Amino acid sequence: MKNVLKIDINGLKTAETIYINGRFLCNKMDGISRFSLEICKQLKSLGLDFKVIIPKWAEYENTECFEIVRFGNLKSHFWEQIDLLRFLNSKGSPLLLNLSGLGPLFYKNQIITIHDLSFYANKKWFSKAYTLFYSIATPILARNAKKILTVSNFSKSEIIKYLKIEALKIEVVY
Repeated sequence: MKNVLKIDINGLKTAETIYINGRFLCNKMDGISRFSLEICKQLKSLGLDFKVIIPKWAEYENTECFEIVRFGNLKSHFWEQIDLLRFLNSKGSPLLLNLSGLGPLFYKNQIITIHDLSFYANKKWFSKAYTLFYSIATPILARNAKKILTVSNFSKSEIIKYLKIEALKIEVVY
């Protein structure tokens, strides 16, 4: 029998399995990875049933006892855009939660997290390739996402300013 859960993320209701993009577990533990891990821990402590999807090659010691699904062998954004998308489509397009930024560009049933838009405001901090990629990918994801999470009211104002996203679509999660 399919595991059914109900959540309400400020008006976003679903009765489907939630999958979390676990690509953040493949990286060194930086601020965004720590945020993502801590949100997963909180979701688990609240009793939310979810599965974290990671590439087959990822070395992750699951001390939190998350339900892990290993799928695909590609690396970096290729894993997200090809393997992760293929997995989601094979599962009937379930809700995907992206806590560390990007997700599959053209996947509709997802919640994304935009931590900041510094690549717009401070282009000199980043390589031209990085700025170009994120300047193209982020607006596409923001338009396609069901909901956008961000980490501060300042970041929310930047999302509204640069991406022209309506404020009601954006939730601040500390």
